[in-house]
Amino acid sequence: MNWKTWIPLVLAVGLALVAAKLTHDVIAGKKTGTAEGPSNFVQVVVSRGDLPPGATLTKENLTLAPMPGTTAPPHTYTSVNDLMDRVSSQPLVQGQPIDERLLAPKGSGIGLQALVPQGMRAVTIEVNEFTGVANLVAPGMTVDVVGSFRDDTNHDTVSRTIVQNLKVLAVGSRMSATNEDPNQKDTFKSVTLLATPKDAERVELATYSGRPRLVLRSGKDLGAVASKGASLMEILTGGEDKENFMRTLQAIAKSAKPSPSTTQPSEVEAPVKQVSTDPFEGMPRTIQRKVTVIRNGTESTTTFEVPVPKGHDLMIDMPTKEVIDTGSSK
Repeated sequence: MNWKTWIPLVLAVGLALVAAKLTHDVIAGKKTGTAEGPSNFVQVVVSRGDLPPGATLTKENLTLAPMPGTTAPPHTYTSVNDLMDRVSSQPLVQGQPIDERLLAPKGSGIGLQALVPQGMRAVTIEVNEFTGVANLVAPGMTVDVVGSFRDDTNHDTVSRTIVQNLKVLAVGSRMSATNEDPNQKDTFKSVTLLATPKDAERVELATYSGRPRLVLRSGKDLGAVASKGASLMEILTGGEDKENFMRTLQAIAKSAKPSPSTTQPSEVEAPVKQVSTDPFEGMPRTIQRKVTVIRNGTESTTTFEVPVPKGHDLMIDMPTKEVIDTGSSK
């Protein structure tokens, strides 16, 4: 065979061997990386599905999932058993690592009870579409409670902010901001608020005295506002000072008051009017009578008044019409 033919053949075989060696090294490197890969991952506990606030963690709603790193991130868990019977304080989504900061403290109870911090209270008030901000209030929002009352000291109606900056824990029985249940209506008849014991007492008193109203606050406005409230007198006077308005009313009443001489009783006593015992007192003492005379087939009527004896019934004793037929004359 000609050497010119062998040279290209040898080169082709050499290049094929080099390519095979490189391919083998790459595949071997990948297998080594795959084999060593699990050492670069850690198993952490995640939520198996979406969980609302107040949900109790169990083996049914928790699972393990790999996370890059040689150690678990802070505040997470690597064992499902470490989270048994813990309660979520925030909504959890599917696949979300369980963070200690998203859980209620141990021993806080279950359900809504776990969402009430120590020293606070959960109080529920009845609302409707108008007192509940058109059913637009959702858990996590902050509201004020306003009520109107009757002030018996000055006989005025006043409206005041009873408590401020209360967190909404639940609307109806829903404790999460989103409504996943398509069968659950958007309307609700109660709102549960997180309050101090003193504020809970104020809310109860306002509910007993009338129908309090929720006032929605901005999520960035959490400060208390000093307000003296509003009164019906203030609305009627257009904001005029109440004392000046009352002095004006007193002056008007004083000018319209009659003089003392007209209010003093007269020294001359008026004669006592005798009450008549006659049941026919004031009735007419005469009655009109009509007499119809028929003569030769021709009628003629004559009307005249007849005196009525005192005490006689006009309708029974005194007939008002009489017919006299004289017959025919030839």
